[in-house]
Parts: sequence; C-alpha cells; structure tokens
Amino acid sequence: MTGESKAFSGRDVEEGVTSSNGASSPFTTGHQGIDIAELDKGEMEWLSTQRSKLKLVNPEAVYRFRNSKISYYHSFCHFVLLVLLSPLLIGFLILPIFLYKTHVQGIGDVGALNFVDHFTITLIVFFSIFKIWQVFKVKGAGSASQYRLAIIANSIGRGGIGFFKLSIIVVACYLPIISMYPDEKVSDAFLHAGNGVFSDTFDLVCNFLLIFILLRSFRWLGRG
Repeated sequence: MTGESKAFSGRDVEEGVTSSNGASSPFTTGHQGIDIAELDKGEMEWLSTQRSKLKLVNPEAVYRFRNSKISYYHSFCHFVLLVLLSPLLIGFLILPIFLYKTHVQGIGDVGALNFVDHFTITLIVFFSIFKIWQVFKVKGAGSASQYRLAIIANSIGRGGIGFFKLSIIVVACYLPIISMYPDEKVSDAFLHAGNGVFSDTFDLVCNFLLIFILLRSFRWLGRG
C-alpha cells in the first residue's frame, strides 16, 4: 500500500470501498467498491482534506468519518452550532402554538392550529427525542463524546436551516394574500389568509414537508 493510502487504514474505514488487503474504507461510490490502491495522489489528498475538515450542518459527513479524530476546536464549533440553531428549530415548533390564535366571542383567544398541526408538532418532538436518545446507545465510534456532539449538532443544525428555508417559502406564498388586508395587523392578516381551501391544502403540504425535513436531517442519528 502506498504512503498516501496509509492514512486511511485501520478503523478509519467503512464498507463499500476496500483496499488491496481486504480492509474497508470510509469512502463509498454507490453500491460498488473500489480498490483504494487505484486512487492517485490527488484523490488521496482530497479524501484526506474531507476527512479532517470542519463539518457543519452535514451529519452525513460526520457519520461517514465517525472514526476520525475530532479536534477540540471542531467540537467547540459544533457546540456553538448547537447553541445557535437549537433555538431556531425549537422556536419554529413552539412559536406557532402561541402566535396562531383566534378570538372567539364569549371565550377569548384560542389556538388556531388544527389537529394535523398539533399531531405534526408532537410527532416531530417525540421523534427528535427518540433519535437523540439513540445516539447515546451507539458504541464503537471514535471519540464517543465528541462524535455525539458533532452528529447531534449537525443534525439539529440541518433541521433548523431546513425549517427556516421552509418558513421563508411559506411567507412568500402568503404575502400576496396578506397584502389584501393592508389595515390589519400581520398576525390578523395571517389568520385571514389561513382560511379557505388553498390554505388547508397548503398547510397539509407544509406538514408533510416538515416531517420529510426532519427525517432527512436526523436519519444519521443512532446508526452504528
């Protein structure tokens, strides 16, 4: 084995790409394995760079290189990512419960979210807790505590950014309807826009997208 390929021997390997002596490697090319000895120097340098680079909002990369050493600087960045984007993810789920209210004569303000909305939020919360709990059940990763921090922070960060992008799309879709109520407060205009067949259908689609984003973001949590 050449000098360049020695950096990828041992535990830093995964199923899919095999070396000439039968060891597995962390780099996959679909369902077919390749001989690591066939990689040239430039390809090995690129793989080495990918292996050691800081991974932010990229849970798949954290998982693929889970047996690589994670520096304290990278762990600090992962901690900052977790602190910054966790409120974004949580706020996206919790704020609608308190913001979307409608006034009922004789009763007062009541929640405007329907059963599907509450079901989606509940499903997301319990699924997130379950997947994070699974991370602490996995054994065999390199630096266990640093890997757990990295995979959780990257997964939550990816989910938070995905939810944020979806919220921008939702606001952009509702702006034409909200503009029809120039004398209303923004919250009241949203309630007006939230009535009708279009709104109900759009709300259902958004709930499916929320679940899809979460599944995509958290799918690497808990894998051995």
